[in-house]
Order: sequence, then C-alpha cells, then structure tokens
Amino acid sequence: MLRSDVLVIGCGIAGGTAALELAESGLDVTVITRADRAGESNTYWAQGGIIFRGESDSPESLTHDIVSAGAGLCHEQAVRTLAHEVPSLVQSILIDKLGVPFDRTPDGTLALGREGGHSIARIVHATDATGRAIEDRLIEALRAHPRVRLLTHHTAVDLLTPAHQGRDRRAVHAARSCVGAYVDEATVLPESYFRMLGTRLSLPGAKMFATTNPDSPFHWLYTDYIQNPDIDAAVFHFELDDNPALSEEYKAALKAEYSGLWHQRFILGLWVQAEGAVYDLWDESKHVLDEPPGRAEAYYVAIDYGTSNPTVFGLFGVRGRVAWMEREYYYDPGKTGRQKTDAEYSQDLAEFLNGIVPRAIIVDPSALSFKVQLRRDGFENVRNADNAVIDGIRVLSKDGGRSGAWERQ
Repeated sequence: MLRSDVLVIGCGIAGGTAALELAESGLDVTVITRADRAGESNTYWAQGGIIFRGESDSPESLTHDIVSAGAGLCHEQAVRTLAHEVPSLVQSILIDKLGVPFDRTPDGTLALGREGGHSIARIVHATDATGRAIEDRLIEALRAHPRVRLLTHHTAVDLLTPAHQGRDRRAVHAARSCVGAYVDEATVLPESYFRMLGTRLSLPGAKMFATTNPDSPFHWLYTDYIQNPDIDAAVFHFELDDNPALSEEYKAALKAEYSGLWHQRFILGLWVQAEGAVYDLWDESKHVLDEPPGRAEAYYVAIDYGTSNPTVFGLFGVRGRVAWMEREYYYDPGKTGRQKTDAEYSQDLAEFLNGIVPRAIIVDPSALSFKVQLRRDGFENVRNADNAVIDGIRVLSKDGGRSGAWERQ
C-alpha cells in the first residue's frame, strides 16, 4: 500500500510545479498520471509561449488585457492573482530553478513576443515547443527529488464538486466542497484511500457511487461495507445475464468457458475465493464440513514457513482414502509488525498440536534453521516437503475432490 503526505493528480506544469514545491517544503508527494510516459500531458504539446513580464509592464496592465479578452467570463480575483504572482513564479521556478531554455536575444536577455489580446510583448517561448521544454525539465526535477514518487498508468477517481460539475465555470475558484464521488473498480483501490474518500463527503446529501467486480469474500470492501448492516449503503447485485449490451451467443460462450469458483464469480457475480484456488472443482457446500468424517487414523502437519511472509501450520487427519484439514495456524508478520523467532514458532506448534502426536511434520526444505529448532525441541519425524507442485495438483485432481476439509471453529 502506498502512503504519501500529498497526492497530485497529473504531472503537467500545474501538478508538477505544485508537487516540486510541496516536496521541497518537506512533504512526501506522490504524482500520478494515466499516461504511459510521465511527460505525456497537455503541457508537453503546448506550442505557444507563457506569460512573463514586458518592458514597463504592470499587474494592472496584464489584468486589463486578460479581462478585456475574456469578454465577461473571467473571475476577476483569479485574474488579479495571476497578474500579480505569475511573472515572479515564472522567474523563480521555470527560469531560476528548472533552467527552461527559453529563447533569448543575442545579448542574452529573454526574447519577448506579443500575442493574442496582449497590449505589449510579454510572452516567452522555447522556439515552437515551449510546453515540451518546460515539461522535460519539470519531469527531470521530479524524478531526481527524493521526496517525489512519480507513477504512470494510474487513473484517479472523479471527485464530484459543485464547481467542476456545474455550469458556471467561474465556480472553480469558489471554496472547495465535495457532494459526491464516483469510484470504478473499488476493490483495486487501497483501503486507506477508499476510507479517506468517504471522509471528504461532508456536505448534506453527499454520496459515493462505486462499481466493482466481485472479489474474495474476505476483501475489506465486502466485509466492512457490503456485508456491514451498520453502513448506510444500497447494494445492487448483477449477474452476467443482467448485462443488456451482451449478445446471447457471447453470454453462452462465457458460461461454457467458466466452471466452479470462476463460474460463481464471473457468471453469477458472487464473492467467492477464486484467486489462489488451484482446483476450480472446489465447492464450499461439499468440502467444508461441520464435523470430521470420522476418527483420524493418523495426523500429519504441513508447515509453510515464512520470514517476512506468513507462516502457516495445517493439521491434517487421514482415515482410509479420506483426508481433511482439522486445524490451521496463521501468523503474518506484515500485519503484526513483528517477526517471530524459530523458537517462538516451535512453541506455537506445540500449543497448536495440544497433545496430538503427528505421524510426520512436513516442512519447507529451505527452512533449515526452523527444522533444527524443531528437532532440538523434541519434535520427531520432521520431513522435507516435496515441492513438485504440479505433481501434487495432479494427484488431488485425480481424486476428483472426494477429500473433505473441516476447520474447527
């Protein structure tokens, strides 16, 4: 999960200079762009020049020119702010800090041009590719700054505000408020970002509209929002057949393609555990039992040992040709913030077994130190796991799913 003090959407001249100034003030900044290349922006393709300051120029003169050209559509306070502040910002950021190669006269001074409704020459250029010259230097500075993370192929959700969705374009300069948000593919958003977005809907009647394909039944969106009776939310469930844009032939082809868990998720729109499911024949109603199918003739323990990754113990009972998982231990140092030692895991295994003596304890071949600790603590029959994954899948697939699984609550 990415964490940042500031998120800047877009890396053109506005977003890029804001990100650079914020980073230099000591904040960690993430800049996102949906483009393949960081410099791909409206700024990059701008051929015209940029307002600077002409001879005998003044903020009042620039304000007058802009308001006159705006034909009554200008927000005058925004124009006055621009006229008073922009020339000095062009000097301090684009010229002094970034060193944008604007055109110059033979004596080295900036070559000023007169364009559009300007009454005097106050425009600076970099030949006929001013935007590209600015963007190249800006991206170079952002990439070099240690407090800036620049991400391509990232698209932001849309914030619905009276200013940006209203008809009065001058309202963008009014006080900020958010009346709604639209989120597409909500399950792929970081949880912290989704929760933060909810806190921004502060106006009466503000709403969030979110769409998503189903995911794991343990996904935070499903457990904390969709299944939470205390959340004020309307949830709509759709199946493949509810899509009016798809032909019946295409729907039939998809139904024939998916089976098991994938059919439940993609065709029926159910929140089922599909990722990581090696066997699509898995059926919770058949393979999760309330009680073991009988008294185990033998027990085995399988251990997936991790250092920075989770460590898992599985206690498996066997009776004849039927096997089931009776108990599970799971510890994730990434969530707890603490890595356990081999001795601690060995102690946890003893408590996990609670007097059961397994016929074999099967451990990752690479977990050398852990196996040494187990033997030191008196565990016998510690064996290396056979990591021939494909062969194991084939064995269980031939079994046709007859093995059951039971987890003690």
